[in-house]
Amino acid sequence: MIFPQEYQSRLASVQALMVREGLDALIIGASAQIDQRGSLRWLMDYYLSVYEECIVICPEGVPVYFAHDSLAAFHAGNGPLPLETRVIPPHLYATDPAVPAADYLRSIQAKSIGVAGTAGLSARFILSLTRQIGHAVRDVSMELARLRMVKSPAEIELSRVAVRLNEEAMWAYLKEVRPGALESDALAKGYAFAIGRGAEDQYWMSGSGNPAVVSHAVLSLGRTYRWKDEDNSVIVIEVSDTGGHYGEIWQPLKLGARDLELEEALAAVVRSIQAAAEMIHSGNTVGQVAAAAEASLVKDGWAVPRNAQEPAAPIGHGQGLDAWEIPSISKDNTELIVPGMRFNLHPVVTKKNGQRVSYCDCYISTDGAAERLSTLPYDVIYI
Repeated sequence: MIFPQEYQSRLASVQALMVREGLDALIIGASAQIDQRGSLRWLMDYYLSVYEECIVICPEGVPVYFAHDSLAAFHAGNGPLPLETRVIPPHLYATDPAVPAADYLRSIQAKSIGVAGTAGLSARFILSLTRQIGHAVRDVSMELARLRMVKSPAEIELSRVAVRLNEEAMWAYLKEVRPGALESDALAKGYAFAIGRGAEDQYWMSGSGNPAVVSHAVLSLGRTYRWKDEDNSVIVIEVSDTGGHYGEIWQPLKLGARDLELEEALAAVVRSIQAAAEMIHSGNTVGQVAAAAEASLVKDGWAVPRNAQEPAAPIGHGQGLDAWEIPSISKDNTELIVPGMRFNLHPVVTKKNGQRVSYCDCYISTDGAAERLSTLPYDVIYI
Protein backbone atom coordinates (compact mmCIF):
# COMPACT_ATOMS: atom_id res chain seq x y z
CA MET A 1 0.00 0.00 0.00
CA ILE A 2 1.21 3.49 -0.88
CA PHE A 3 0.19 6.21 1.58
CA PRO A 4 -0.90 9.74 0.55
CA GLN A 5 2.34 11.20 1.91
CA GLU A 6 4.27 9.36 -0.78
CA TYR A 7 2.22 10.99 -3.52
CA GLN A 8 2.92 14.38 -1.94
CA SER A 9 6.62 13.50 -1.97
CA ARG A 10 6.43 12.54 -5.64
CA LEU A 11 4.79 15.85 -6.52
CA ALA A 12 7.55 17.66 -4.61
CA SER A 13 10.19 15.74 -6.58
CA VAL A 14 8.52 16.77 -9.86
CA GLN A 15 8.34 20.40 -8.74
CA ALA A 16 12.02 20.27 -7.78
CA LEU A 17 12.76 18.91 -11.27
CA MET A 18 10.87 21.85 -12.76
CA VAL A 19 12.96 24.31 -10.76
CA ARG A 20 16.17 22.64 -11.95
CA GLU A 21 14.95 22.76 -15.55
CA GLY A 22 13.69 26.36 -15.29
CA LEU A 23 10.09 25.46 -16.14
CA ASP A 24 7.06 27.62 -15.31
CA ALA A 25 4.68 24.74 -16.02
CA LEU A 26 4.89 21.02 -16.78
CA ILE A 27 2.25 19.00 -18.61
CA ILE A 28 2.29 15.30 -17.78
CA GLY A 29 0.10 13.22 -20.03
CA ALA A 30 -0.64 9.61 -20.79
CA SER A 31 -2.70 7.29 -22.92
CA ALA A 32 -4.37 4.06 -21.92
CA GLN A 33 -1.57 1.90 -23.40
CA ILE A 34 -0.11 -0.43 -20.78
CA ASP A 35 3.38 0.95 -21.33
CA GLN A 36 2.35 4.63 -21.28
CA ARG A 37 -0.23 5.24 -18.54
CA GLY A 38 2.08 4.85 -15.54
CA SER A 39 3.11 8.49 -15.09
CA LEU A 40 -0.36 9.54 -13.98
CA ARG A 41 -0.71 6.51 -11.71
CA TRP A 42 2.70 7.21 -10.16
CA LEU A 43 1.89 10.86 -9.51
CA MET A 44 -1.76 10.74 -8.42
CA ASP A 45 -2.88 7.08 -8.24
CA TYR A 46 -5.29 7.61 -11.11
CA TYR A 47 -6.10 4.75 -13.48
CA LEU A 48 -6.45 6.11 -17.00
CA SER A 49 -8.87 3.67 -18.59
CA VAL A 50 -9.36 4.84 -22.18
CA TYR A 51 -8.97 8.47 -23.18
CA GLU A 52 -5.92 10.72 -23.36
CA GLU A 53 -5.78 13.11 -20.38
CA CYS A 54 -3.17 15.31 -18.72
CA ILE A 55 -2.18 17.22 -15.60
CA VAL A 56 -0.55 20.67 -15.47
CA ILE A 57 1.89 21.27 -12.62
CA CYS A 58 3.52 24.51 -11.50
CA PRO A 59 6.59 24.81 -9.26
CA GLU A 60 4.23 25.73 -6.43
CA GLY A 61 0.55 25.27 -5.74
CA VAL A 62 -2.14 22.74 -6.61
CA PRO A 63 -1.97 20.93 -9.98
CA VAL A 64 -4.84 21.15 -12.48
CA TYR A 65 -6.12 17.96 -14.11
CA PHE A 66 -7.78 18.02 -17.55
CA ALA A 67 -10.16 15.08 -17.88
CA HIS A 68 -12.07 13.69 -20.82
CA ASP A 69 -15.44 13.88 -19.05
CA SER A 70 -17.05 14.62 -15.70
CA LEU A 71 -16.81 11.02 -14.49
CA ALA A 72 -13.06 10.95 -15.09
CA ALA A 73 -12.76 14.33 -13.37
CA PHE A 74 -14.65 12.95 -10.35
CA HIS A 75 -12.29 9.97 -9.98
CA ALA A 76 -9.16 12.04 -10.57
CA GLY A 77 -10.29 14.59 -8.00
CA ASN A 78 -10.88 11.96 -5.32
CA GLY A 79 -7.38 10.53 -5.26
CA PRO A 80 -4.62 11.02 -2.70
CA LEU A 81 -3.16 14.10 -4.44
CA PRO A 82 -5.08 17.38 -3.91
CA LEU A 83 -5.78 18.98 -7.28
CA GLU A 84 -8.26 20.98 -9.31
CA THR A 85 -10.12 19.21 -12.11
CA ARG A 86 -11.42 20.59 -15.39
CA VAL A 87 -13.19 18.86 -18.28
CA ILE A 88 -12.11 19.12 -21.91
CA PRO A 89 -15.24 20.19 -23.83
CA PRO A 90 -16.46 17.42 -26.18
CA HIS A 91 -16.34 19.67 -29.24
CA LEU A 92 -12.60 20.23 -28.63
CA TYR A 93 -11.50 16.72 -27.65
CA ALA A 94 -11.36 15.38 -31.20
CA THR A 95 -10.10 18.56 -32.87
CA ASP A 96 -8.13 20.86 -30.56
CA PRO A 97 -7.73 19.00 -27.24
CA ALA A 98 -5.04 21.23 -25.71
CA VAL A 99 -7.13 24.42 -25.79
CA PRO A 100 -8.21 24.22 -22.11
CA ALA A 101 -4.64 23.53 -20.94
CA ALA A 102 -3.31 26.35 -23.12
CA ASP A 103 -5.94 28.75 -21.75
CA TYR A 104 -4.82 27.86 -18.24
CA LEU A 105 -1.14 28.32 -19.11
CA ARG A 106 -1.93 31.80 -20.45
CA SER A 107 -3.90 32.64 -17.32
CA ILE A 108 -0.86 31.93 -15.13
CA GLN A 109 1.49 33.60 -17.66
CA ALA A 110 3.63 30.48 -18.07
CA LYS A 111 6.43 31.05 -20.58
CA SER A 112 8.80 28.10 -20.22
CA ILE A 113 6.64 24.99 -20.65
CA GLY A 114 7.70 21.38 -20.45
CA VAL A 115 5.92 18.19 -21.43
CA ALA A 116 6.51 14.70 -20.00
CA GLY A 117 4.97 11.42 -21.05
CA THR A 118 5.13 12.37 -24.70
CA ALA A 119 5.16 8.71 -25.74
CA GLY A 120 1.63 8.54 -24.37
CA LEU A 121 0.38 11.87 -25.70
CA SER A 122 -0.94 11.99 -29.24
CA ALA A 123 0.57 14.09 -31.99
CA ARG A 124 -2.85 15.75 -32.16
CA PHE A 125 -2.47 16.99 -28.57
CA ILE A 126 1.12 18.20 -29.02
CA LEU A 127 0.26 20.00 -32.27
CA SER A 128 -2.79 21.55 -30.63
CA LEU A 129 -0.66 22.72 -27.68
CA THR A 130 2.09 24.28 -29.77
CA ARG A 131 -0.49 25.92 -32.02
CA GLN A 132 -2.28 27.43 -29.04
CA ILE A 133 0.78 28.72 -27.15
CA GLY A 134 2.66 29.76 -30.29
CA HIS A 135 5.98 28.06 -29.59
CA ALA A 136 7.57 24.66 -29.02
CA VAL A 137 7.62 22.94 -25.64
CA ARG A 138 10.50 21.13 -23.93
CA ASP A 139 10.32 17.37 -23.68
CA VAL A 140 11.41 16.26 -20.20
CA SER A 141 9.97 12.75 -20.47
CA MET A 142 13.31 11.11 -19.74
CA GLU A 143 13.86 13.22 -16.65
CA LEU A 144 10.47 12.14 -15.28
CA ALA A 145 11.24 8.52 -16.19
CA ARG A 146 14.41 8.74 -14.10
CA LEU A 147 12.39 9.92 -11.10
CA ARG A 148 10.17 6.87 -11.50
CA MET A 149 13.06 4.46 -12.16
CA VAL A 150 14.07 4.14 -8.49
CA LYS A 151 11.28 2.39 -6.61
CA SER A 152 10.17 3.18 -3.08
CA PRO A 153 9.88 0.36 -0.48
CA ALA A 154 6.11 0.30 -1.05
CA GLU A 155 6.59 -0.04 -4.81
CA ILE A 156 9.10 -2.84 -4.33
CA GLU A 157 6.60 -4.77 -2.22
CA LEU A 158 3.93 -4.27 -4.91
CA SER A 159 6.44 -5.61 -7.48
CA ARG A 160 7.00 -8.72 -5.36
CA VAL A 161 3.25 -9.34 -5.20
CA ALA A 162 2.85 -8.73 -8.94
CA VAL A 163 5.55 -11.27 -9.87
CA ARG A 164 3.84 -13.87 -7.68
CA LEU A 165 0.50 -13.21 -9.41
CA ASN A 166 2.12 -13.71 -12.82
CA GLU A 167 3.59 -17.02 -11.71
CA GLU A 168 0.27 -18.22 -10.30
CA ALA A 169 -1.48 -17.22 -13.54
CA MET A 170 1.01 -19.35 -15.45
CA TRP A 171 0.20 -22.40 -13.31
CA ALA A 172 -3.52 -21.81 -13.98
CA TYR A 173 -2.75 -21.70 -17.72
CA LEU A 174 -0.68 -24.90 -17.53
CA LYS A 175 -3.61 -26.87 -16.11
CA GLU A 176 -5.22 -26.66 -19.57
CA VAL A 177 -2.13 -27.62 -21.62
CA ARG A 178 -2.32 -31.14 -23.09
CA PRO A 179 -2.40 -32.77 -26.53
CA GLY A 180 -5.72 -32.12 -28.24
CA ALA A 181 -6.63 -29.11 -26.08
CA LEU A 182 -7.13 -25.66 -27.56
CA GLU A 183 -4.39 -23.13 -26.88
CA SER A 184 -7.07 -20.43 -26.70
CA ASP A 185 -8.86 -22.25 -23.86
CA ALA A 186 -5.70 -22.22 -21.75
CA LEU A 187 -5.26 -18.51 -22.42
CA ALA A 188 -8.87 -17.85 -21.43
CA LYS A 189 -8.42 -19.77 -18.17
CA GLY A 190 -5.20 -17.88 -17.42
CA TYR A 191 -6.90 -14.54 -18.12
CA ALA A 192 -9.86 -15.46 -15.90
CA PHE A 193 -7.61 -16.58 -13.04
CA ALA A 194 -5.67 -13.32 -13.09
CA ILE A 195 -8.86 -11.24 -13.17
CA GLY A 196 -10.23 -13.20 -10.23
CA ARG A 197 -7.09 -12.35 -8.28
CA GLY A 198 -7.49 -8.62 -8.95
CA ALA A 199 -5.36 -8.11 -12.07
CA GLU A 200 -5.82 -4.72 -13.72
CA ASP A 201 -4.19 -5.19 -17.13
CA GLN A 202 -2.90 -8.25 -18.93
CA TYR A 203 -0.41 -8.78 -21.73
CA TRP A 204 0.05 -12.39 -22.80
CA MET A 205 2.03 -13.95 -25.64
CA SER A 206 2.05 -17.60 -26.58
CA GLY A 207 3.04 -19.94 -29.35
CA SER A 208 3.24 -23.66 -30.04
CA GLY A 209 4.45 -26.04 -32.74
CA ASN A 210 7.77 -27.15 -34.20
CA PRO A 211 9.23 -24.61 -33.87
CA ALA A 212 7.11 -22.58 -31.49
CA VAL A 213 6.52 -19.08 -32.85
CA VAL A 214 5.38 -16.59 -30.23
CA SER A 215 2.60 -14.13 -31.01
CA HIS A 216 0.40 -11.74 -29.07
CA ALA A 217 -2.46 -13.47 -27.28
CA VAL A 218 -5.04 -11.69 -29.45
CA LEU A 219 -3.72 -13.67 -32.41
CA SER A 220 -3.48 -16.86 -30.37
CA LEU A 221 -7.08 -16.46 -29.15
CA GLY A 222 -8.23 -16.00 -32.71
CA ARG A 223 -6.75 -19.21 -34.06
CA THR A 224 -7.99 -22.71 -33.33
CA TYR A 225 -4.65 -24.35 -32.63
CA ARG A 226 -4.77 -27.64 -30.73
CA TRP A 227 -1.63 -28.87 -29.02
CA LYS A 228 0.04 -31.94 -30.46
CA ASP A 229 2.31 -34.45 -28.78
CA GLU A 230 5.96 -33.30 -29.08
CA ASP A 231 5.00 -29.64 -29.52
CA ASN A 232 7.30 -26.94 -28.24
CA SER A 233 5.42 -24.12 -26.55
CA VAL A 234 6.23 -20.72 -25.06
CA ILE A 235 4.25 -18.55 -22.67
CA VAL A 236 5.01 -14.89 -21.91
CA ILE A 237 2.91 -13.16 -19.24
CA GLU A 238 2.95 -9.54 -18.07
CA VAL A 239 0.04 -8.93 -15.71
CA SER A 240 -0.42 -5.92 -13.42
CA ASP A 241 -1.77 -6.67 -9.96
CA THR A 242 -4.06 -4.50 -7.85
CA GLY A 243 -2.12 -1.27 -7.43
CA GLY A 244 -0.94 -1.28 -11.04
CA HIS A 245 2.53 -2.84 -10.82
CA TYR A 246 3.57 -5.45 -13.39
CA GLY A 247 5.41 -8.74 -13.22
CA GLU A 248 6.84 -10.75 -16.11
CA ILE A 249 7.35 -14.40 -17.03
CA TRP A 250 8.90 -16.02 -20.11
CA GLN A 251 8.78 -19.80 -19.83
CA PRO A 252 9.55 -22.57 -22.37
CA LEU A 253 7.29 -25.64 -22.34
CA LYS A 254 7.50 -29.03 -24.05
CA LEU A 255 4.86 -31.66 -24.65
CA GLY A 256 6.07 -35.23 -24.75
CA ALA A 257 9.68 -36.42 -24.71
CA ARG A 258 12.67 -34.45 -23.49
CA ASP A 259 14.27 -31.95 -25.87
CA LEU A 260 17.97 -31.87 -25.06
CA GLU A 261 18.73 -28.92 -27.35
CA LEU A 262 15.95 -26.92 -25.67
CA GLU A 263 17.35 -27.80 -22.25
CA GLU A 264 20.85 -26.77 -23.30
CA ALA A 265 19.55 -23.49 -24.75
CA LEU A 266 17.61 -22.68 -21.58
CA ALA A 267 20.60 -23.58 -19.40
CA ALA A 268 22.73 -21.12 -21.41
CA VAL A 269 20.09 -18.41 -21.00
CA VAL A 270 19.91 -19.03 -17.25
CA ARG A 271 23.71 -18.85 -16.89
CA SER A 272 23.70 -15.53 -18.74
CA ILE A 273 20.92 -14.19 -16.48
CA GLN A 274 22.83 -15.25 -13.38
CA ALA A 275 26.02 -13.64 -14.69
CA ALA A 276 24.06 -10.44 -15.33
CA ALA A 277 22.41 -10.54 -11.90
CA GLU A 278 25.82 -10.68 -10.21
CA MET A 279 26.57 -7.29 -11.78
CA ILE A 280 23.44 -5.64 -10.38
CA HIS A 281 24.90 -3.65 -7.51
CA SER A 282 25.53 -0.03 -6.71
CA GLY A 283 28.38 1.61 -8.59
CA ASN A 284 28.16 -0.60 -11.66
CA THR A 285 26.49 0.59 -14.83
CA VAL A 286 23.45 -0.94 -16.47
CA GLY A 287 25.70 -1.63 -19.46
CA GLN A 288 27.88 -3.91 -17.34
CA VAL A 289 24.83 -6.03 -16.54
CA ALA A 290 24.08 -6.53 -20.23
CA ALA A 291 27.75 -7.11 -21.06
CA ALA A 292 27.96 -9.92 -18.50
CA ALA A 293 24.96 -11.66 -20.04
CA GLU A 294 26.38 -11.35 -23.55
CA ALA A 295 29.82 -12.58 -22.49
CA SER A 296 28.25 -15.66 -20.91
CA LEU A 297 26.35 -16.51 -24.10
CA VAL A 298 29.48 -15.98 -26.20
CA LYS A 299 31.48 -18.23 -23.88
CA ASP A 300 28.85 -20.97 -24.14
CA GLY A 301 28.76 -20.72 -27.94
CA TRP A 302 25.22 -19.37 -28.22
CA ALA A 303 26.25 -15.89 -29.40
CA VAL A 304 29.10 -14.24 -31.27
CA PRO A 305 30.84 -11.03 -30.17
CA ARG A 306 29.36 -7.86 -31.63
CA ASN A 307 31.57 -5.68 -33.76
CA ALA A 308 32.04 -2.01 -32.94
CA GLN A 309 29.51 -0.86 -35.55
CA GLU A 310 26.77 -3.27 -34.46
CA PRO A 311 24.14 -1.64 -32.20
CA ALA A 312 23.77 -3.03 -28.70
CA ALA A 313 20.69 -5.19 -28.27
CA PRO A 314 18.80 -4.94 -24.96
CA ILE A 315 18.55 -8.10 -22.86
CA GLY A 316 15.86 -6.66 -20.60
CA HIS A 317 14.25 -3.55 -19.17
CA GLY A 318 12.82 -1.91 -16.10
CA GLN A 319 9.22 -2.38 -15.03
CA GLY A 320 6.73 -1.02 -12.54
CA LEU A 321 3.53 0.88 -13.27
CA ASP A 322 4.34 0.50 -16.96
CA ALA A 323 5.02 -2.88 -18.56
CA TRP A 324 8.22 -1.38 -20.05
CA GLU A 325 10.27 1.23 -18.22
CA ILE A 326 13.87 2.40 -18.12
CA PRO A 327 16.56 1.28 -17.75
CA SER A 328 16.88 -0.38 -21.13
CA ILE A 329 19.42 -3.07 -20.29
CA SER A 330 21.96 -2.88 -23.10
CA LYS A 331 25.76 -2.70 -23.23
CA ASP A 332 25.81 0.98 -24.23
CA ASN A 333 23.74 2.14 -21.21
CA THR A 334 25.98 4.14 -18.86
CA GLU A 335 23.30 4.69 -16.20
CA LEU A 336 24.75 4.02 -12.73
CA ILE A 337 22.91 1.45 -10.66
CA VAL A 338 21.45 2.57 -7.32
CA PRO A 339 19.28 0.64 -4.85
CA GLY A 340 15.63 0.33 -5.87
CA MET A 341 15.97 -0.16 -9.63
CA ARG A 342 13.94 -2.93 -11.32
CA PHE A 343 15.65 -5.32 -13.75
CA ASN A 344 13.69 -7.77 -15.91
CA LEU A 345 16.34 -9.94 -17.56
CA HIS A 346 15.42 -12.06 -20.59
CA PRO A 347 18.29 -12.68 -23.03
CA VAL A 348 17.39 -14.79 -26.05
CA VAL A 349 19.14 -17.59 -27.94
CA THR A 350 17.99 -19.43 -31.06
CA LYS A 351 17.77 -23.19 -31.63
CA LYS A 352 18.84 -24.76 -34.91
CA ASN A 353 15.20 -24.88 -36.08
CA GLY A 354 14.85 -21.12 -35.56
CA GLN A 355 12.92 -21.23 -32.27
CA ARG A 356 13.80 -18.40 -29.89
CA VAL A 357 14.45 -19.58 -26.35
CA SER A 358 14.38 -17.28 -23.33
CA TYR A 359 13.43 -17.01 -19.68
CA CYS A 360 12.56 -13.94 -17.60
CA ASP A 361 13.98 -13.27 -14.15
CA CYS A 362 12.96 -10.13 -12.24
CA TYR A 363 15.34 -8.41 -9.81
CA ILE A 364 15.53 -5.33 -7.58
CA SER A 365 18.89 -3.68 -6.94
CA THR A 366 19.81 -3.27 -3.27
CA ASP A 367 22.79 -2.07 -1.22
CA GLY A 368 24.28 -5.56 -1.70
CA ALA A 369 23.34 -8.47 -3.94
CA ALA A 370 20.26 -7.98 -6.10
CA GLU A 371 16.99 -9.42 -4.80
CA ARG A 372 15.45 -12.02 -7.09
CA LEU A 373 11.69 -11.52 -7.26
CA SER A 374 11.03 -14.56 -9.46
CA THR A 375 10.56 -17.96 -7.81
CA LEU A 376 10.04 -20.35 -10.72
CA PRO A 377 12.63 -23.10 -11.25
CA TYR A 378 15.13 -22.72 -14.08
CA ASP A 379 13.74 -25.69 -16.02
CA VAL A 380 11.86 -26.58 -19.17
CA ILE A 381 8.35 -27.48 -18.04
CA TYR A 382 7.32 -30.81 -19.57
CA ILE A 383 3.67 -31.67 -20.12
